[in-house]
Amino acid sequence: MAENQGKTWWKKLQEQAACLRGGFSRERPYQLMLQFLELVLTRRDYLGISSLVRASGKTGKESDSLYHALLGLFRSKAWTPSGLMKLWRARQTQSPHLLRIGGRAVIVGDHTHAIKDGCRMAGVRNLHQNSETSSKPDIARGQTWGCLAVVKQDEQTKTTFATPVMMEMHRFDGALSMTERPVAEAVAIAEESGEAMQLVFDAAACTGPAFKTARASKGKIELTTRAAKNAVAFKEPEARRPGQRGPSKIYGDKVKLIDQFKEKDDFVVETVDGVEIRHRKLILRSPMLCTTRKKAPSAKEKKARKAAAKASGIKPKRGRPRKDAVIQGATAEPQEMAPPQEMAPPQEMAPPQDLRLAYFCISSPRGDIVLVSTDLSMSAADAHRLYKSRPVIENLFRVYKHVLHGFDSHFWSGAIAKASRRTGADANDKLDARFKSPLAQDALKAIEGHAVLMSILCGMLQELSLTHGEEILKDSPLWMRSQGQSPSEFLIAMIIQAQQLKQYQAAA
Repeated sequence: MAENQGKTWWKKLQEQAACLRGGFSRERPYQLMLQFLELVLTRRDYLGISSLVRASGKTGKESDSLYHALLGLFRSKAWTPSGLMKLWRARQTQSPHLLRIGGRAVIVGDHTHAIKDGCRMAGVRNLHQNSETSSKPDIARGQTWGCLAVVKQDEQTKTTFATPVMMEMHRFDGALSMTERPVAEAVAIAEESGEAMQLVFDAAACTGPAFKTARASKGKIELTTRAAKNAVAFKEPEARRPGQRGPSKIYGDKVKLIDQFKEKDDFVVETVDGVEIRHRKLILRSPMLCTTRKKAPSAKEKKARKAAAKASGIKPKRGRPRKDAVIQGATAEPQEMAPPQEMAPPQEMAPPQDLRLAYFCISSPRGDIVLVSTDLSMSAADAHRLYKSRPVIENLFRVYKHVLHGFDSHFWSGAIAKASRRTGADANDKLDARFKSPLAQDALKAIEGHAVLMSILCGMLQELSLTHGEEILKDSPLWMRSQGQSPSEFLIAMIIQAQQLKQYQAAA
């Protein structure tokens, strides 16, 4: 019974993968993709494509043929990673298991690093570690990946999964920053699905460009992040007095958000999902949304300006203008005045810029936290539920990296100039210049294709857990300590591996 059931679970995964057939222009790459996913679940080691060949049990010329066929799959022009992910995303955004808060589907986002030590691998550059941990080096070499995932939940067991709908390498091409690009991708996903969504990020996305991108979507995406401990906002400015001269004020009194927790009498006590929290909601003006403020030039921009001025031979002027320049200007011959023209009709004033954001000061048994959201109508209870769903993407990264080993690809190209193995020996500009050749772009496509297929496989295991969790636990040949919960991605992968290996042994 277990052997037949194991074959049935693999057939269930094949049924899910049927939605991806339209992303392949030929049948052969599609069948190779299915074989790749099956071998990933049955392999015993994680040393690149070679581990898949060993998992197949083939030897001799058959193993060599399979190895080169799998390598050709990722460099094939019959499919693209973005096109395949678009088909998978269309299926996931219509899932009945989507978690909804305030009538909107919840989508979470984050960045992660994949450490790579290869000298000829695409996308490898010097990375600065920004995690709050002391177990990682400050600077490492690798790739930066951005991920967006829709949140799914089992209504009975309340088990929550983060199903990836976007997994791509950050190119650092200067078009969009690391915080703008995921928000722009989330807006595109909302437009594709025709559904309004709530996007949740950590404090790294609490920046002006991210909030401006979400605000420009006109309600398709509402962004919620955690604010820094030193975050400040401003109250509404005082009303303009009649006849008052000068420009109108943009901000009122400054508010230090962390100091709001000292005013305990202004907080409301509420029980949310069995947890008692104290919260306070403030609608304040944020300096991050102001477009009239000039951004201070970076050190790189200052250096470029000095180099341009030195090349042109023009020295920057300093101090007050000379007296002779003032005298020459005063004694210059007056020019003829132009004839008076009719005054143009006054133009309508542009609507005032909305600088308001919703700030939620929440005290829970886990500590104090300040959340920032573009959704001004959201309640503090929904904001607490929303940010409480964000850690599921951290669990997704754990499964993706340590269970499926999604980033353990070893694609490289001889067209990429060899780089030093020492971290920081080569500047990032020099490292990025190596990836402009067509062969280097093929290697980059292979790396992204491998990551996309592994993220799709992770989503397939999650969907199998949500739809057939009880059946899998009932007919499992493996001993499990926890019962009554939806099986995890690791458990389903182990069950399929054990049952498929039994089938191979029976066939031998």
